[in-house]
Amino acid sequence: MDFFSILYSWLVGWYGQDLDQFLCDPSEGLNYLIIGIITIVVTVFFGLLYYKIIDKPKWAHWYCWLTTLVINIIVNFWWSWQWVLQNLYDGDMAVTDPTTGKLTTYVTEDNCLMFGIANSIMATLIFIVLSFAVFRFISTNCKYSPLCK
Repeated sequence: MDFFSILYSWLVGWYGQDLDQFLCDPSEGLNYLIIGIITIVVTVFFGLLYYKIIDKPKWAHWYCWLTTLVINIIVNFWWSWQWVLQNLYDGDMAVTDPTTGKLTTYVTEDNCLMFGIANSIMATLIFIVLSFAVFRFISTNCKYSPLCK
């Protein structure tokens, strides 16, 4: 069990054990490691965008920081939900039913939607931690965000 599967296991009740088993399988093209790395990369991109690239005095407000966080949440929700949903539609999540011997899928579209929400929660936590631990120290004007006016 890798680091990301442990993190996502806290929210497995939201998106279901069947989707969790699919994402834990390293032989699949999509797994927790890939999702976790992409989530971190996207979150770091938005953090650097706010704290280093934009970094203007008029953006040094809590609501500008919150806007960046919300955009990060939406982007991480969207890509993870769509990627998992595409795997469902492609039949990658089909398993052999032990009673009938036929291929069946226990993962539903709702499971994929809930996984997107779970991933957006992870992205939120990563953004908040990186904002206070890393990004503030590389910024000139926004270094007190989100704790400023």
